[in-house]
Amino acid sequence: SGRVGRSRVAEDPVEAAAVAHVRHRHTDYESLLDDGYDRDDARRRVAADIDACLVRWEAAEPELPT
Repeated sequence: SGRVGRSRVAEDPVEAAAVAHVRHRHTDYESLLDDGYDRDDARRRVAADIDACLVRWEAAEPELPT
């Protein structure tokens, strides 16, 4: 839709886009919506999964040469 990470004002749009990507592609968020959860409740339910995924990604990120 072109709205990823832009549905709310974010201090860091890159971080907002990463969180949105993880939410939609690496959690049960979409299934929760399909099961009738409202968006805010579904987001609360997957928040820990999003954080865990981002922590794993940050730990695996190689350092770029300077």
